[in-house]
Amino acid sequence: PAAMNYLAWAYYNLATAKGDSAELSRKNFLNSAEAFLKLLAMNPNDENAPTWQYQAGQAYMNASDYQRAVEC
Repeated sequence: PAAMNYLAWAYYNLATAKGDSAELSRKNFLNSAEAFLKLLAMNPNDENAPTWQYQAGQAYMNASDYQRAVEC
């Protein structure tokens, strides 16, 4: 799960970078959320599972995908 964890955080950090277009940031937030949820699905009992679930919701929220954010 380490590689997927890094990927999820990389997408999240890219989305928060200054200078990117709003659409690129939104895409990176969505990619981040999907990676966090994939981590959660693959490792539901991992000690980091609550963080991944929270971060997926945060990423969806930042992407203005409120319905999916609530579902996390």
